[in-house]
Parts: sequence; structure tokens; C-alpha cells
Amino acid sequence: MRKILSVAALLLSLPPAFADDDPGPRIDAIMARAFPDDGPGAVVAVVKDGRVVHQGAYGLADLEGEVPMTIDRAFDLASCGKSFTALAVLLLRREGRLALEDDVAKYLPELARAAAPKRPIRVIDVVHMVSGFTSYMDLVDSWEGVDNAKIASLVGAEPLDFPTGSRHEYSNTDYNLLATVVARASGKPFGEYLAEKVFAPLGMESSVVLERAGQPIPHRVYGYREGDDGEWVRDVDDTPGIVGDGSLFSTAGDLARYAVALQTGKILSPEELALSIEPGRLDSGEPHGYAFGWQDWSEEERAVAHGGSWAGTTSSIYRGLDRRLTIIVLANAVDLDLESPATEIAEIFEE
Repeated sequence: MRKILSVAALLLSLPPAFADDDPGPRIDAIMARAFPDDGPGAVVAVVKDGRVVHQGAYGLADLEGEVPMTIDRAFDLASCGKSFTALAVLLLRREGRLALEDDVAKYLPELARAAAPKRPIRVIDVVHMVSGFTSYMDLVDSWEGVDNAKIASLVGAEPLDFPTGSRHEYSNTDYNLLATVVARASGKPFGEYLAEKVFAPLGMESSVVLERAGQPIPHRVYGYREGDDGEWVRDVDDTPGIVGDGSLFSTAGDLARYAVALQTGKILSPEELALSIEPGRLDSGEPHGYAFGWQDWSEEERAVAHGGSWAGTTSSIYRGLDRRLTIIVLANAVDLDLESPATEIAEIFEE
């Protein structure tokens, strides 16, 4: 995660601007150098000022069959899917189905035993990853028979790792629990709620949450890791039914639609958009940098980003808020350099 997010850190030093000429050929050249025709591949989408200025695919989708990557391939977004979980919370807030100040145990009574004695653990505490809930990955030996309901039960039986609000700690558990909050507050499975309220309205026809074994994912691309002999090995570790912190599949085109919607106010009101990127604070008042599924990367300009890595695929989304620039890069192998091509692409939009 830290390695993926560092893409955004490098982008922040670049001044806001937009080249007048077509950036496509230069983006293609950058990506083709980074992802040669005979190796693992990647897709890129760039959105500027509310419009898609470029999409492209490079390298191979299937190394064994030497199948070229195509722009319609669906990737496991891993932690890049967390902003959709937080978005669902904001939409339920708009609908009056939950409040950010609600005790999370209102929706997840399984968590009452783990609750902090000093104050309730609120929905917003879980969004900002200051809840103190322990990592569910430390509580399971196998994914067999594990789903979100099981995770809530396991986590609720464990003491908190730290008092709620006393520190921020990156947490897959928190976003897994939020997906269950969304399901119970809406009365619909998490994936169904996202499909109805987000994917369908935005035209994200290739996006899906993996909620059951064997669920079809059209145009899915599988990932790779480097084996001990230096050769690429296919790496698959699906976790159907474990959702909210991952298990969301999407394409570069669908994520570009998402980026356009965020830039143009199609999915969030100005108040909701501001809230979604506002860094959370500890009980002490100290800001910790995590918002609604976005990490604050503001330095010379306002920016947020997120990255993900799971089972041989990596993902990165950077949003330069002042420049209204979004760069999306999805790759089908681990340990590939996303920083260099993403930074070079951002440089195209300098003055």
C-alpha cells in the first residue's frame, strides 16, 4: 500500500496546468516503455477538467497465451475500492438511513463487546480508521467459510487494539465492517446497493463486487507475481463474500466515468464532496490524513490518492483537486514500477 500511494507523493510537486496539444501519443510512449509487449500489462485513464483525455492498454493480459492487454479488462482494485465503500456511506447519509455520528453497534451489535468504554465507536470513526478494531486477517487461518458476517463476529469478540480516536491505523477491518453497515442500513447486499446507486447511474457497466464464489466477472484479467526462479507466476487469491475493503472489480473506462462524476458534481453535492476529502482528526484534534477512502496528499496543491495491491494486481488513483486531474493506472503484476510512468504522464500537463 505505501509503495503504491507514493505515486501520488511524486505527482504533488508538479504545477497545475494542461497542455493544449493532444497528450495521447506521449502517454502511449510513456506506458509502452514501462510495459513492453512481452511482459505483464497495464491500463491507464486520464481525466482532465471533467473529460477523459486518454485511455490506453499496454503489455500482456495473459502471459501464457501471449494475449495483449485491452482497455476493457476488469481488474481487482484491491484497496482502491475503499472510496466506493465510503461513497455508499455518504449516499445512505443523504437518504437519511444512517448518520455519521451513529454508534456503529446500531448496525453491528456484534461489535458491542469490543466497544470502547470511554465513548461509542461511531460510523465516522470507522470511516477514518480510528476505531481500534483489530485486524481480521490476524483472526483467520483460511478464507474457507469466511464472509463479512463472520468477520464482524470475530472482530467483536476481540478487545480493541487501541482506544478509539487515540490514533489512526490503516485498517482493512474498518472498511469490511462498513460494507456490512451499508448492507444492513440499506436492506440490500453491499454489491447490489453499489450497483443500483453508483454503477448504474454512472454507466459503470463493467464494475462488480465479488460476493459469491463462481460469480462471473466479464473480461477479468488475472495477475502475476515473480517466482523464485524469476519467472512470472499467475497469482489468484479471491475472497468472495469478504467485501468493502476489496473484492471490487472494475475497468479503466469505468473508473474514468467515476472520476468525471467526481469532478463534475454528478454523484456528490459540493458539501458531500468537501466532506469526502476532508482529513479526519484524532480525539486530540490532530489531523491524521485519511478521509473517505482517500489519503490526503496535499502539499503544493490539494490532492488525494489511494492505491491497492492484492493477488498479483496493483492499482493507483491520483486526484489533483486544484488541477482537476485524475490519473488511473491498473497493472496485472506486483512489484511493477507505477511511479515513473505516472509521474511522466503528470508532467505532460505542466505549463
